[in-house]
Amino acid sequence: MAEEINEEKLRKELLKIYESFINNPEDKKVLSLAQEYHLRYSGLQTCNEHLVKSVISENTEKAINELSTIYQYGMHDENHPAFSNKKIIESAKKILEELKK
Repeated sequence: MAEEINEEKLRKELLKIYESFINNPEDKKVLSLAQEYHLRYSGLQTCNEHLVKSVISENTEKAINELSTIYQYGMHDENHPAFSNKKIIESAKKILEELKK
């Protein structure tokens, strides 16, 4: 039987991950947790695309999808056009704000 998704609980966990990442982007535990959640929940986007009623909101879906950027943080230098450290932090802050709504 498939796991039932409690979106409120998932959003709270995502809030913790994003807040922790913004406070300490190099914390290996946070990066590991981001990877774990991304791998565990990234398939929900496919569910949302195929079901009449979405399993999770767009904000939660986006936050899950962006976790891959968090755990890959530091793979690019400051001058990378899409994945500079500054851009990754700014993106995480925007997602955090959306999750708080």
